[in-house]
Amino acid sequence: MMRNFETGATRDSDDGKADYEGFFSPLVVARYGQYMTKHQVQRDGKIRDSDNWQKGMPLSVYIKSAWRHFLDWWMAHRGYAGLNEGIQEALCALMFNVMGYLHVLLLHDVDAAGSGGLKFDPLGDEVALLQQEIDEYTEEVPDIYPMSQGCAPPRPRTARERGLGNRPETNTEPYDPREGGKPGV
Repeated sequence: MMRNFETGATRDSDDGKADYEGFFSPLVVARYGQYMTKHQVQRDGKIRDSDNWQKGMPLSVYIKSAWRHFLDWWMAHRGYAGLNEGIQEALCALMFNVMGYLHVLLLHDVDAAGSGGLKFDPLGDEVALLQQEIDEYTEEVPDIYPMSQGCAPPRPRTARERGLGNRPETNTEPYDPREGGKPGV
């Protein structure tokens, strides 16, 4: 179905497409941005990159932190004193931990039980084509294996093993987000 605008412009229907503008509150996104900006400053005074968290952390770090912040939120909701932080700070911290946990699962294509077998595939074939191009031109693209059966992915194949010639390796250690360490990229 095509949409026709008064200007003469046309566009396909947005039926079935994600409505991110409607799914998110600009108030919440702005407050979360303030929280993240505040927490960019490390204890040593250095400022970490805004996407530093995307480098990966063990899932256990996210879940333990989420529980602490959830407890603060729950206590505030029930009217108890003794919070470690304000309720907005607790909610933003909880959002951070939930997003970090989900980010790791999506990166490793881990499908949780009960999700109907759906995998995260935002652009379908477009992502597959882009990944094919990236694989052809990058020095090190690790093999990502689902960890839903409790196994860590093997070490990434070397550039030579993938037929890309004799290129230096960066990190060939296996990465299991449940155990910690740095991704092998």
